Amino acid sequence: MGKVLIVDDEPLSAKVLELFLTERGHDTRVAGSGREAQELGESFRPDVLITDYLLPDEVHGDQVIAQLSRTRPDLVSFVVSGLPPEEVRPRIEGLPRTSLLTKPVDLDVLVEQVAERLGPVSRTPSGPWA
Repeated sequence: MGKVLIVDDEPLSAKVLELFLTERGHDTRVAGSGREAQELGESFRPDVLITDYLLPDEVHGDQVIAQLSRTRPDLVSFVVSGLPPEEVRPRIEGLPRTSLLTKPVDLDVLVEQVAERLGPVSRTPSGPWA
């Protein structure tokens, strides 16, 4: 599968997404802030970045994508936001391979979109997400 970096300041949301993707074979890491994501992203070198747009420090999702895309030109990013799409879309418009998803996110849809980049989704997961 692939490497996925999840950036969310809501620990429960991040954990659910991490477990959901890990159960399907992805190597996942979680960051709780933009700065942490920038640091972790440089060492972890994810294939896919899933980030909340608004983060608790001055570094928001679009800035994380911009930085990591410089060293990972093939990075695919998903920005997840509860803000109205018309507020977020202009801020991410020029970012390469970036899609906007609105909260609440349908996990099955997200996994399918990640799989389009990384390979097929396991249709027979085991454990609590089966």
